[in-house]
Amino acid sequence: MSKREAFLEKIDKVLIQKYHWKIVSADERKRLLKDIKWYPDLFYRNDSALIAIDINLSNDFPIKGAGEILKATKKIKNFQFYYYVPNDYGYDQIFSHCFSRGFGIMRLDNLSFSVLLDPKAKTLNRNKYKQLVDKKISQEYGHIPNKLLTYISRLTHISYRNILKEFVSKYSALPKRKDISEEEYNLVDSTIKKIFDNKKFHYSSEQYLRLKYYEPLLKGTREHYLHSFQVMLLGCVIIDEYYVEFEKYYKNIFPREKNFSIEYVWLITSIFHDIGYPSQKASSLIGDLYGYSEDIEVAGLDRIADKSDYLQAAIQLQSFLRHCCCKRILNNWTPEILEDADSTIKDILREHLIKHKSHGVTSCFQFLTRVLRESKAVNNRPTRPLIVTHVIPAVASIALHDNRIWKEFRKQKIFPININRFPFAVLLIFLDSLHDWKRNNSNEETPEFAIFEGFEFGTDYIEVKVKWANPEQLARKLPEYKDVMNTIKFNGIKLKLPDILLNKK
Repeated sequence: MSKREAFLEKIDKVLIQKYHWKIVSADERKRLLKDIKWYPDLFYRNDSALIAIDINLSNDFPIKGAGEILKATKKIKNFQFYYYVPNDYGYDQIFSHCFSRGFGIMRLDNLSFSVLLDPKAKTLNRNKYKQLVDKKISQEYGHIPNKLLTYISRLTHISYRNILKEFVSKYSALPKRKDISEEEYNLVDSTIKKIFDNKKFHYSSEQYLRLKYYEPLLKGTREHYLHSFQVMLLGCVIIDEYYVEFEKYYKNIFPREKNFSIEYVWLITSIFHDIGYPSQKASSLIGDLYGYSEDIEVAGLDRIADKSDYLQAAIQLQSFLRHCCCKRILNNWTPEILEDADSTIKDILREHLIKHKSHGVTSCFQFLTRVLRESKAVNNRPTRPLIVTHVIPAVASIALHDNRIWKEFRKQKIFPININRFPFAVLLIFLDSLHDWKRNNSNEETPEFAIFEGFEFGTDYIEVKVKWANPEQLARKLPEYKDVMNTIKFNGIKLKLPDILLNKK
């Protein structure tokens, strides 16, 4: 039984058995609501009124249906409408809308019917309004939840933790806004630049920073700039908690490597995993610029894919993926000098770069080829070993997170991937799917469907607590969660979703 069904059953039982309300029959409901494109969750008749009730689980006001409900209030004599809002949900987001439209708000307290806002109320009942304020769930207008910032402030192992803690301090002092502010952008910019301004792990963050300029041009897309930063933060919390375990997973691929930093592999993986998204959407952007809602194909990508740096990148990615899939790994992975006769993996990557424009594969090649070109400079020679030990594992993880290639890579026996061989890819796939809060790309009044509620750390598992306030949105998300959990495997630390996100409750 879903949460919505459980609430409906509970309300129905109380109102019928305790208050002796009578259910409006299906025929009468159909007659009363003729020409109205809305049906209430519950519909009753008592001695004085016809009462309709809708369950609200979104922490917000469903504006789209309000017009039809208003029609019903004008058409039906003695008609009253209530939103039922559970005790642990916020009332602040729907109160003003209900008050202005003449809708009521109700809840059940210890199996007693409690009216917090009377339908068609002309004045505000201060005592009842105080109950609303007391139950109010605070609205965080910043885009990074306070709970996540608290975890970041407690990091103990991540080498750039002090930079992140400084970020937390400054971010908490920012004025909270519904839309992404310039102050937020600037603070994230400066934080990323500080982390990459490292003598050993010095890479340009320009490709990531460019996302904030491209995204406003892409219509109908979710936000990716702060999303990438939040995915990085989430992963840092998990890696920090199980630092030794993630070092072991890395050593499964590079058993003889001593000079490595798992947090820098994760930094590259997470921060650059969506930089190819504007390229994926370029065709639709061109069509939009010409006034058409259709994709205009971008020519010449095959010529780019045939350039030496792209060919070299594809050869090394294929070699690395095959190395990770070996049954026994005794030595570090080393770059290929000659191309393997079997180019299947390389060909799949090329097809997704040119034909499908898969954003994960595109992100992978855009970052790797830039690093390969920069490494040719004399002053960058000391960083070349890091391409093997840090960049290649990171960009391979970026390519693997793109679900467009999962089916073909299953045929190549690459998927499902295990955390003990692909720790950063598994972590990225898991967290990228899970991060659904604060991803609106505008300042429109939109409901907060997903809410981050923290982590649960066990001896051999991590559960990321996420609550979906809107059951319809969750229902659409469930197939993705199922696909993700069928794609990643765990011999070691297990990444868990709450049971309700896997439709187990």
